[in-house]
Amino acid sequence: MRHRGIESQSSFHTVPPLASMPNALMPSSQPTPMPSPSDHPRQRRDPLIPPGERVLYDGSPSLLAIVLEPMGTMLALLAMLAVTAWLLPMWTGRVAPAWLSLTIAALFLARAIWSCVLWACRRYVLTDRRVLASVGVIRRLTVDVPLKNIQHLRVIKSRRERLTGIGTLAIDTSGGGETELYWFMIDRPEAALAAVRSAMQGEPATMLVLGLIGGIGAGKSAVAAALARRGYEVIDSDKEAKAALDLPHVREQLVAWWGEAMVSSEGRVDRAKVASIVFSDTTQRRRLEELVHPIVKATRAAMVARARERGCRGVVVDAPLLLEAGVDKECDAVVFVDAPFEQRLERVKSGRGWTEEELRRRESAQTPLEDKRRRADETIVNDADLATLDARVEAAIARLERR
Repeated sequence: MRHRGIESQSSFHTVPPLASMPNALMPSSQPTPMPSPSDHPRQRRDPLIPPGERVLYDGSPSLLAIVLEPMGTMLALLAMLAVTAWLLPMWTGRVAPAWLSLTIAALFLARAIWSCVLWACRRYVLTDRRVLASVGVIRRLTVDVPLKNIQHLRVIKSRRERLTGIGTLAIDTSGGGETELYWFMIDRPEAALAAVRSAMQGEPATMLVLGLIGGIGAGKSAVAAALARRGYEVIDSDKEAKAALDLPHVREQLVAWWGEAMVSSEGRVDRAKVASIVFSDTTQRRRLEELVHPIVKATRAAMVARARERGCRGVVVDAPLLLEAGVDKECDAVVFVDAPFEQRLERVKSGRGWTEEELRRRESAQTPLEDKRRRADETIVNDADLATLDARVEAAIARLERR
């Protein structure tokens, strides 16, 4: 999507399930290794702009604002100097002292310098998902308005602004005309208004929700991290399932089923003991899933809703049993992360201490990999370094977002 730029100081441009109960129950003493920061491709990060969003406009107020904004104060100081120089000799018979003129001149200069500082510290940004204004010298204030929340756009012009051809863009987020954000004294404000309106029309109607599947050790966490750097909210269903186990009513039910031994001396559910039960008894595993799955589903729905309210680019649901539990029906697309068996085995050996038999045993409880590949909308192969994986993720997301 292309937009015409606003000239002068600114321009438009493009910058370049549900958790598996057994996996969720595994003790945290065998964590999956996370890539170190040095393994990731280095990217320059603008703290104002959310990752993964395309910048359409990045600018400041017009240079004329340096003069126009403090004009009232400066005219008052000049009038004070003129009146003093005229009246003082009439009243006292003496010429105004030099220190008085110097004081007024110093105030005039200080106000001019402060106006320059204020101008330099104002920044206005339009991305493909939000409008931002960042202002302030000593204390920064950033106002962030998602495009989907905008109700009205207005151009306001004072007399001075009309005479000089600049104006102020006001963005309202309620039907009552409550103004949430201003771009003060910008060049060509009508063009800025048209650009924001065009971005609003070009924004996707719904946020993309991706389901992430793959073989054990294929690198779903690395793909999720790459998506997070591009503005996607990652929902770790394993983590949510573990949190659900420690809810009071869930803990009480586990004790009622399997005894007090299910709770450690610290009062938390002993996941290793619960796992030993559900791994060896399919009936008990289904019983546990019927208890915990609705909780995880409700938590996931709330997290997706919050991500949508914040204007996130999308959401990634990382869940080992995404297909088995039917969570793929909640997703717009499913991404399968693939890797050769030998690489996956090496990863779980070094990261989790598993044997080949353990890997095969756990995978046998899940949907076969060929079925996962067939049911996925996109496949990302993770058989090289992180830079290659990052490029493959970028290409896959571009294809999915064009659909």
